Amino acid sequence: MSSPAVEHVILLRFKEDVDEATKAEVVKQVRSLDTRPSVARIRMGETFTTDRAGEYTHALTVALPSREALAEYSNDEEHLRVKRDYLAPNVEKLVCLDIEDGKAGDKSDVPTWIRCPFTRTVAFSTVALAGFVLGRYRR
Repeated sequence: MSSPAVEHVILLRFKEDVDEATKAEVVKQVRSLDTRPSVARIRMGETFTTDRAGEYTHALTVALPSREALAEYSNDEEHLRVKRDYLAPNVEKLVCLDIEDGKAGDKSDVPTWIRCPFTRTVAFSTVALAGFVLGRYRR
């Protein structure tokens, strides 16, 4: 499979009454989707930086080679089963973002933090927020 170009990013918060064993089973089931044909990699885990996570406790990223692969994954029967049987009954809040990493090719001259879609989003969001705050208080 070619280098992943699309990241399917999900931030979520489990319902308050969901126990740790159930959370672990949800994570296990989600991670099992990395065997699907359209998926390059799946990662899921609990955040360890709660001061920056807002209302979300867990993140899930699915790396895919293309938008077409994302469409295939979105309709995959096993993905829909995990979503229906494990995520839907246990998750209170969820936000999903699909981002594209630009053109494929050699990016060795680009710093690693810029090549990472999640880090890039956080860094640019932080810069935008700083600009907003500074602009607001300069009046």
